Amino acid sequence: ETVSDTIAAILTRAPQFDLLPGNTPARVRRLLERCLDRDPRQRLRDIGEARILLDASEAAVAQPATAVVPARSQRASILPWIIAAIAVVAAGAWVLTTTRRAPVALAPIKYSQRTFRAQTIFQALYAPDGESVVYSAAPTGNTPYLYLLRTEYTEPLKVSESPLQLLSISSKGELAVLTNPRWVAHRMCYGTLARMPLGGGAPREILENVFQASWNPEGTDLAIVRPMEGVVRLEYPVGKVLFQSGGYVSDPRFSPDGKHIAYFEHPAKWDDRGDVAVVDLAGNRKVLSTGYWGMEGVAWSTDGQTIYFSAGTGYADFSVYAVSLSGEVRAAAQSAGGLVIHDVSSKGSWISTRDDLRRVMQVQAPGASQEQDMSFQELSEPIAMSRDGQTVIFTESGNSAGSNYQVCMRRTDGSPVVVLGEGGATDLSDDGRWVLAGIFPNRVIAYPTGAGQPVELETSSIDLIGDAHWMPGAKQALVVGGGANEASRVYLVDVNGGLPRALTDPGVLVAYPSHDGTRMLLQASDLSWNLAGIDSGTTRTPAAGMRATDMFCDWQSNGRGVYVATQNLVPNLIEAVDVVSGTRRRVATLDPKMPGVLYIRSIAIASDERAYAYGALTYISRLYTMEGAH
Repeated sequence: ETVSDTIAAILTRAPQFDLLPGNTPARVRRLLERCLDRDPRQRLRDIGEARILLDASEAAVAQPATAVVPARSQRASILPWIIAAIAVVAAGAWVLTTTRRAPVALAPIKYSQRTFRAQTIFQALYAPDGESVVYSAAPTGNTPYLYLLRTEYTEPLKVSESPLQLLSISSKGELAVLTNPRWVAHRMCYGTLARMPLGGGAPREILENVFQASWNPEGTDLAIVRPMEGVVRLEYPVGKVLFQSGGYVSDPRFSPDGKHIAYFEHPAKWDDRGDVAVVDLAGNRKVLSTGYWGMEGVAWSTDGQTIYFSAGTGYADFSVYAVSLSGEVRAAAQSAGGLVIHDVSSKGSWISTRDDLRRVMQVQAPGASQEQDMSFQELSEPIAMSRDGQTVIFTESGNSAGSNYQVCMRRTDGSPVVVLGEGGATDLSDDGRWVLAGIFPNRVIAYPTGAGQPVELETSSIDLIGDAHWMPGAKQALVVGGGANEASRVYLVDVNGGLPRALTDPGVLVAYPSHDGTRMLLQASDLSWNLAGIDSGTTRTPAAGMRATDMFCDWQSNGRGVYVATQNLVPNLIEAVDVVSGTRRRVATLDPKMPGVLYIRSIAIASDERAYAYGALTYISRLYTMEGAH
């Protein structure tokens, strides 16, 4: 009845958890126990840690409830108890901090910086001795080379003069690498899987078209990740599918006992949001944690009971978390920004990188003598430019933009940014009045650039949407999407309602309608480019002059050709391709003068091809070994 009574109760009596509603999930009950633990070393530190455990609870496989109630009323009945618990935690924390003045000694983590040059580090792993480190990095651009770090010599030794991407190191000291690696996204490359002795010697190629791989504990065989038939598959042994995704799979890692493989499931292609999961060798899968903005890097504890992974609520704001095989999540290590775990040695030390990322939006305005940086926050990506070159539509995906990103608009004279709404921008209508945007996983919204209200398109029947573009007049849109475990196809969606109408068979990655609305340019899952009529999408003809590595920028005003750039080329080129004759013409060279440029993409062009905008990602890594983390 008084404050002193409350304080006395907190200090002397245990909470009566049996008074919680009978339908309180067991995980929420355990969460409250962690919140109310008197020992500050065991109690959750803040609401951020509570959120992680709640997210894990949401993703857990549902257990039989003791009472059947509607989901809304069940949440409503539990919510007051959670709020009350948070209030008690606050009061208890005040009491403990005012009555216990002695600081709690926590085991410090020792960080030792091992690399010092500005470069992008894709993968770093311990050698079997538990001290030497092998890593792949791109000194410039996005082509990785292999390096070795020894404790007795601080300068990295270049292992091979040919490009190689490191994937895994076996217990016998054999490397799994990719030869001729071609960067795809984040820390992933695509190439030919090869085996290579750590002590020296040329790689022996064994399998083409592989993304990633992981040695089994015996060092005799590899689990692999590769694309096939429009999906990305996790296989072990090669040919046996343990899991597949219409998005992609990354970071496979064998458990020390060889019974499980931990990995990330990413529902959307090359978007690193997703889930951390494990699968056994029979294909039995379990999702352990979900709900993060992005996820990079997986490693097992030495005892095989814990999986460490890097994730966060922002692209450059990763921390390391630990999750048990039962799904219990805790924070394991934090830093001021992008901390990515790569490996754990047999002695318990960690390898991590501190990654600094920024996506710069460079704009060449009409009549301007040079490009200008018109970025909004740290991750600005131009999507479309108005026909007169006066306005750029872009997506902002930095920390403050939220997990669904922001659709933004900026005039090329440098005027302040206008935020139109949440989502990732995909297109601007020909008249400049409507912006099309997607919200993960399957919502499409049209935002007005002036006065008016947003309009949501009916796309609920499409499980996962990868892209969307306006038809002329902005009354219809071409939407590319499909199921979570099947290849995508093209749909025609009316803004005014009605079910989407499939225009093509599965196996289409992107579709761009011509300015007159009669044709569309398609890229198939085999990366070939084709032309098809809007009303005859299954009948296709090859697009002359187009290459598998071309990135579409826009249709030319004459309707005969398109503007393209080259995927992952640094510096990059804008070229005009006549899709009837196949001729190609250079338009502009894109070469931002800044260190650590990993890629140049998202190129938007005005009717006057001398006005354009593009995004350049800078990715600079520093490698550390960590002692004392657990």
